[in-house]
Amino acid sequence: MPRRTLPSFVTALLPALLLAGCGDASPPPEPPLPPGALQAVVENPGADREKLARAVDAAFTAEGIGETRAVVVMHGGRIVAERYAEGYGRDTRFVGWSMSKTLTAVMIGMLVADGRLHLDRSPPIPRWQRAGDPRGEITLRQLLQMRSGLQHEEKA
Repeated sequence: MPRRTLPSFVTALLPALLLAGCGDASPPPEPPLPPGALQAVVENPGADREKLARAVDAAFTAEGIGETRAVVVMHGGRIVAERYAEGYGRDTRFVGWSMSKTLTAVMIGMLVADGRLHLDRSPPIPRWQRAGDPRGEITLRQLLQMRSGLQHEEKA
């Protein structure tokens, strides 16, 4: 069987193709952490401290995510990272609309799982259970899905 020759362009590229797999394919090193980023994370957070510091820092510095006022990270029942934007601190009272809805839904879910509340029943609000009060027909599920029909005015 006759031997085939490689096309000239393959022969010319062969050394480069062979060497391409020999280099170090590791990503470039991370830039140094900004001053103070590591201070937001406790000494032994239960995870890679530098990665956690970078993630917390990104919440304050990444473009296109809006304003971050505070980040608190808990692990194993303790605060392992805590950082605040300038003008805010651990004693600042924050409006927590979406966060509050999420935490409320989690707690309600735990009560439903325990059989103490039922999604398709009226919530145990005594004033709503009075005769003639139409709110007694609203279910917990409707409240959680924000489709109760109740009027709400959002104020900061």
